[in-house]
Amino acid sequence: MALTKAEMAEKLFDEVGLNKREAKEFVDAFFDVLREALEQGRQVKLSGFGNFDLRRKNQRPGRNPKTGEEIPISARTVVTFRPGQKLKERVEAYAGSGHELCDVKPHVLRYWETEFPSLEPAKRRGNRRYYQRHDVLMVRQIRSLLYEQGYTIGGARLRLDGPDAREESALSNQIIKQESRLEALAVAPPRRRPHGTTADLQAGKELEADVYARRQAAAGAPAGFHLSGPEPAATAGSGMLNLLFVCSRNQLRSPTAEAMWQRRPGISARSAGTSPHARRPISPADIRWADVIFVMEPKHQHRLQANFARLLEHTPLHCLDIPDDYRCMDPALMALLEAKIAPYLTSSMAKR
Repeated sequence: MALTKAEMAEKLFDEVGLNKREAKEFVDAFFDVLREALEQGRQVKLSGFGNFDLRRKNQRPGRNPKTGEEIPISARTVVTFRPGQKLKERVEAYAGSGHELCDVKPHVLRYWETEFPSLEPAKRRGNRRYYQRHDVLMVRQIRSLLYEQGYTIGGARLRLDGPDAREESALSNQIIKQESRLEALAVAPPRRRPHGTTADLQAGKELEADVYARRQAAAGAPAGFHLSGPEPAATAGSGMLNLLFVCSRNQLRSPTAEAMWQRRPGISARSAGTSPHARRPISPADIRWADVIFVMEPKHQHRLQANFARLLEHTPLHCLDIPDDYRCMDPALMALLEAKIAPYLTSSMAKR
């Protein structure tokens, strides 16, 4: 795929969080520095990307492609590019590293290839899989259907290959695009966030609500049921046991716990992150709402105690000691959460 300077600026605007003027200036400045260095005969090294260099080609014989007549090709200097290892791994993504793009383990990815006819990555030499963008989107759809929406293999296959396939694909693509946009808004510092939004935080909240409304609709969730996201339906005094799950960025461990326990009778769950760049940063309202708080690591417990000491005086706080070693809603992660959380809840429910 070839990108023009305008397309590169558009990518920066969409995915990094720069506004259009800043993105254009960044691309122009990059090419100016690159051009100046090459004109002076210097090598340009981009960490994690590759090296631009100049190479002298001597005069050599050649042929006119139309007539076949032998002609001399003049000596010239050409720009060469040698991609770095990280760039090679991202471009030539096969099942061993492609799982990182999809948040799925390699052996699971291979199994899905045998179960879903629509998942057919191109194969290169050495039987390596080449995952293009549509393959990655397909894997993410499968992962969402199996891990988040509770489909069986057969049900997910029917959903993707049956009469609802086009609708499911369109919905998943919209969700993925909106989640990427929301992540860019959350991670970018305020001065780097796109102009035209009301403090960007409000835009992010609206976008987040829309994403999760779509996901609930896709999962067929009943009204008031939340897979993960804004404000659960249960309120204080409703007789529900309110559980708050906390990790750093609220991207995997705490949302997984929320999705597991939200389905249990008599329990309402939500998740949040201690990082200001979390998908859903924790707030005092979350602490007041919770009957029990579960944190994934001691550092999360220390952060909460430092920021919300007074609010935590009457709320049980438990550390689960679950490290950040998982890349998806792994059954092993779910089993570990179940084993660590269940004993606490047995005693908590007995006291109510």
